[in-house]
Amino acid sequence: MSSIEENNRLFSQLVIAEATSSATVKKEHAEYETFIENHPYPDKLIIAQDKVAEIEVLMGAYQSLIDNLNKKIDLASQRLRRRSTSSSSQRSSNPSHSSSQGERASHSIKVKPLEMPKFTGIRREFPQFHNLFTIAIINNPKLTEAEKHVHLVDC
Repeated sequence: MSSIEENNRLFSQLVIAEATSSATVKKEHAEYETFIENHPYPDKLIIAQDKVAEIEVLMGAYQSLIDNLNKKIDLASQRLRRRSTSSSSQRSSNPSHSSSQGERASHSIKVKPLEMPKFTGIRREFPQFHNLFTIAIINNPKLTEAEKHVHLVDC
């Protein structure tokens, strides 16, 4: 067999393989489209995306709270160091001075209350509002049922 005949044979095989591959891809694509049309996965995907968005909002809120707490802890630590420095100089001049004031100062950090977002009435935003409200208000054992109701009305 000459090299021209061999090249023609290989070219023919390549054309057949390409046609078969193209037909297979078209067939698989059609099967995929049929599968998607007959199954509720797109709806579940949208729900999952909404859940991810809710979680991201909650994570952002929690990160903001953590950042605020870290700032307040840093400030309290600085104050405590200053008081410790000043009380140690006072103790050296007055040995009867107690360190309990510095200890009490570390327990006086106040956290800014969480502001609940207002529910706008948009249905897609309700799940994230509901989750945040449940975590902050409904699951709060320090609130009475009446206080929980007042918070709900305020939102």
